[in-house]
Amino acid sequence: MTVLRRLPLGFACAISVVVLGGCTSAPVVDLSPSPTPDAMSIAEDTLDAYVQVTTAVGMDVGEKPERPTAIATGDELAQLESAAESWRDLQIEWVGERSDTVETAEFDGDSIVMLYCFDSTDYGPQNVNGGDVGFEHGLRQFSATLVKTDDAWVFSTRQVTGDPCRTQPVEG
Repeated sequence: MTVLRRLPLGFACAISVVVLGGCTSAPVVDLSPSPTPDAMSIAEDTLDAYVQVTTAVGMDVGEKPERPTAIATGDELAQLESAAESWRDLQIEWVGERSDTVETAEFDGDSIVMLYCFDSTDYGPQNVNGGDVGFEHGLRQFSATLVKTDDAWVFSTRQVTGDPCRTQPVEG
């Protein structure tokens, strides 16, 4: 050990790395609780899932009406199931590019209340034969209530507010 004391510190550490297998300390474990997601991020994730499922149901003319059970409950689930049945009966499919943007989201007890903008400028329903169904394209603001189920956050209610969207689409 006398030899190591006379060697430069860097050289001593290099030797100990080879001999002892490293100069590292034990891994640091963070014991603090994970941060709770905020209402906005939950609303954005839930809206993304909602858009994916409703777009898929709209594209397949409502042929798989069980899909909405993954993203809705209560009144909203009943509305989606009814819509899918109507699309199937009337042979309506939804086509184009849609855009949905969360504008506000706040916790309200065990639920989240949000406003979002549905931009259907380039998206809408048509008859499977290509016929127009008289849909008015544009921006619509919706209010929605999200609730937590055992599996995920889902829509429980959703309705058009009649107010203009707070966010406007970005012109490209």
